[in-house]
Amino acid sequence: MKKENVKKIKHLSFVLGAITLSMSLLFTTPTPASASTETQNSKTIPSTIKDITATEPSTTELQGPKNFVSPSESLQGSRNFSSSSENNIISELMSSGLQYYTFGETSFQSYVWVRGGYVFPYVQFIDAEVASGTAHIAYEYYDQNGKFLYRDERKGSGWLVANPERGPMKIKIVNLGSSKVTLKYGNVGYYN
Repeated sequence: MKKENVKKIKHLSFVLGAITLSMSLLFTTPTPASASTETQNSKTIPSTIKDITATEPSTTELQGPKNFVSPSESLQGSRNFSSSSENNIISELMSSGLQYYTFGETSFQSYVWVRGGYVFPYVQFIDAEVASGTAHIAYEYYDQNGKFLYRDERKGSGWLVANPERGPMKIKIVNLGSSKVTLKYGNVGYYN
């Protein structure tokens, strides 16, 4: 494969991961669940991406004198791509079967395996929302035989997102801080 094509594929893979994450945030409404309640979802993604629009009621966090919406307004956003060839490539990639695994609320002092150590075939992204405060975690990646590959460290509040290298892998979320970590929920986007 030519170097130029490899660069294009890597770029499109990154763009797809970002778009997929944005779309998962726009088109899903999470419901907190207990740690034992786990679901696997296949999302149907539009075959054309010329104009994706989502509307949501405004939240109390966005209301007030220093913010940009009032209680009576709705938030609306859209995404238009400029290049028809880019639209075609992204549409083809998106229709190729991206799946999501969603895990519910969980708390841990040291670590937790995502889906009990399941080997995800071709991971695109992982994200988890910190319930409150700040967390210092690492997403650790292992091959199908349990051999450690590498890790992505994240520190902060809200969403902690990573786009690991591609390939089959198990994912472990490790607490690098001294306090117990509570995650509201999270997602793994992957291809079979």
